[in-house]
Amino acid sequence: MEKNVGEIDRIIRFVAGIILLYLAFTLDNKILVIILSALAGISILEGFTGFCGLYKMFNINTGGK
Repeated sequence: MEKNVGEIDRIIRFVAGIILLYLAFTLDNKILVIILSALAGISILEGFTGFCGLYKMFNINTGGK
């Protein structure tokens, strides 16, 4: 996998993932907890790896070269 997510984008995704995870654990609705946890996991994973599958599908690269 080549990186297609830039540094600022990675930081934003990681922070957004942490916020979504926090929100998931403060709610009582189990379905919403599962959805927010999944979105948080994806965002945090993309922040760590620097790869986004949707960016790859649409041929977007915010990481430079």
